[in-house]
Amino acid sequence: MLNSVFQLGISTVGFAPAFLAMPARVRRKYGVVNFLKIGKQVVSIHCIIRYPPGMDIELAGFSAAQQSALFDLLILAMYADGHLTTFEDEQLQKLLAAMGHTEEPDRQHEFDAAVTRMRPAVQSIHKAKEQVLLLAETFTTRAQQKQVYAAVEQIMTSDSHVSTWENTLLMELRMKFRL
Repeated sequence: MLNSVFQLGISTVGFAPAFLAMPARVRRKYGVVNFLKIGKQVVSIHCIIRYPPGMDIELAGFSAAQQSALFDLLILAMYADGHLTTFEDEQLQKLLAAMGHTEEPDRQHEFDAAVTRMRPAVQSIHKAKEQVLLLAETFTTRAQQKQVYAAVEQIMTSDSHVSTWENTLLMELRMKFRL
């Protein structure tokens, strides 16, 4: 799912404070710090940072009700772990634009409406599972189901951390779609 790769190799003085200011989880996952003593302190970071590509959903085959259900599923996926990222928000804003909501106030209205619809489902894992299964029934073709599952999976895994709630909801969706 993670296709875009940016190779980072930096050797510079003064980069250590910026690198060390990163969250420990990011430092452990993406960087190895080597301090070399050649007259001055140098930080050498060699890592691969993977940036998730944008969601590739062909909305032409989706009805208005299916587009709404897709967006609701993605909102539920975004709020499942309680950890919101700018990537998730950007992808959902792009999807709203692709759905025809090109004006900012219109997108914000649709976003807020979806959050309001999905808020009760986030109160418990049982309610969330029920809501996922209910929304999943909207998608009738195999192609739609694959696209929906891929989009939900991408939103849930975009922060490189999949909570137990997210994992449970992904499994329920996978079983419903028989993927």
